[in-house]
Amino acid sequence: MKNTLILLSVAAIALSGCASPAKTENMTIQKNQIVNVASNSKFYNSISHVVVDGGKDTNPLWTSQVSSESFESALIESLRQANLWSYTKKYSLQTNLISLKQPIVGFNMTVSASVDYKIKDETTGTVIFDEKIDSAYTATVGDAFAGFERLRIANEGAIRNNIELFLKKLSEK
Repeated sequence: MKNTLILLSVAAIALSGCASPAKTENMTIQKNQIVNVASNSKFYNSISHVVVDGGKDTNPLWTSQVSSESFESALIESLRQANLWSYTKKYSLQTNLISLKQPIVGFNMTVSASVDYKIKDETTGTVIFDEKIDSAYTATVGDAFAGFERLRIANEGAIRNNIELFLKKLSEK
């Protein structure tokens, strides 16, 4: 009986692993994935400041999360790739990660992200874009065998999809 308990404990530790935070590079939209923003768009080369709130740091003993810092870095790099970033102070972007709904366990793990985006004209102080965007991503066993890795991949995919939907909305303005 004692040997069985020891064996089960060792197996549980080996299978549990450690949660890792979402990686910036896996949440960033690459140039070849972006809808081109027309040069006559009012947002073309005009967003100069980004602040992201609502992210959480990952506790390695619990579940993968998306930190505000890594989300902000992915968002800024995606804005650069889409020709929306500028070093002049025309517009600022305030982003709030409202929710990141995650499964506890599962073979296919779907994470849903809800993010509020507000763009403010720095000259007038007027909010000119204010939308909540919802997105999701499913990571399968084929993406990663370990559950904690599947959850990280699903987190990254949900945020990447959210940023992509945001960029598409800006390309239409």
